[in-house]
Amino acid sequence: MGTCASSAVVGVFPHVGRSKQLTREQILMIDTHLPDFRYYEVSTEEHRQVAASHWNAVFKEVPSSRSTRTESTGGSKSSSATQSGSRIGILYDTFYAYLDKHLPEIKPVFRSSMHVRGKVLVHISAGMRSILASDNLIDKITALTRTHVRFGVQMEHFNAVGNALLYAMRETSEGSWSPVIEEAWRRLFAHCSALLLAHQKKANEERRQTKDMENIFTAYAQGPLANDLYSSPSNLPIPEK
Repeated sequence: MGTCASSAVVGVFPHVGRSKQLTREQILMIDTHLPDFRYYEVSTEEHRQVAASHWNAVFKEVPSSRSTRTESTGGSKSSSATQSGSRIGILYDTFYAYLDKHLPEIKPVFRSSMHVRGKVLVHISAGMRSILASDNLIDKITALTRTHVRFGVQMEHFNAVGNALLYAMRETSEGSWSPVIEEAWRRLFAHCSALLLAHQKKANEERRQTKDMENIFTAYAQGPLANDLYSSPSNLPIPEK
């Protein structure tokens, strides 16, 4: 980002330099898993407002000229075709094309129908704009972490997903993109992801500990120790003197 762009960002977000720092654990998550999103301060209400205004102006189910032409000819469309012709449809087509090229191993995570895939992208963007302003932040982070684990989202995926989202929005905003808007979305993504990554790391460690304990109990149950513990004293060997 050049000097002029940086000045514009500072002008719109004058409190960024004085923002509250992320925790040490969250900063570690950014350094480890988000090399392209190295922001160490929390996002602000100004960032959320800029991102929300951009989303509502550009992607809030605004039909593209392609879908308008189809309607004017009287052609019938399925719901998936309608989605593909909408601005949000073009956005998620661009998003998934980027992921398919740069992170093909994440394909199984998004193997649902096109309708569901579109909803996933809307939820990602809506989550970034709303979750940080929630009173029940911990509950939402916990629920999102469970969802990520269930669908196989790995901590290593976050950076590529963030790049895909920023790339897709930049490419499909049709002149409505700016350094200020990009800065807002980047900071929201970094802040949300740092929270999620720290929570997912803790959840992964707890699952590993639980699995280790299960393995220990299984080994004891199958090994000679269990037989020795539950054998009748009369059946135990008499040690030689």
